[in-house]
Amino acid sequence: MFQYCPNWGLPHMTPPDQTGARVLAFSKENIHPGDEVRVVIVPPYPQMVGEWTRIVVGDVLPMYEGPRVCGHGRVLWRRGTQLPVPRRDEEMFRAWVLDPSTPAEPD
Repeated sequence: MFQYCPNWGLPHMTPPDQTGARVLAFSKENIHPGDEVRVVIVPPYPQMVGEWTRIVVGDVLPMYEGPRVCGHGRVLWRRGTQLPVPRRDEEMFRAWVLDPSTPAEPD
């Protein structure tokens, strides 16, 4: 289900503090330096969910592989879900990542 698990710096953290969050879906397969892609990330650790609820649209999150920043993510929208991610949510998230005009909220 999850494709990649980088760490992310949250706005209230002091670099290089970071926490993990898995990437559920990418908008394209092959990503090169400087590319822009849409992703859906899901924090997997219940003890960190409170930290993630402080994220707001527009926040920029550094993406880490070890101590190195290897990208940045800008929050376009956020939505709560459950762990494990229910099939309906996963389908909605995957649809959005491929087509951002897809509604991010269920009807």
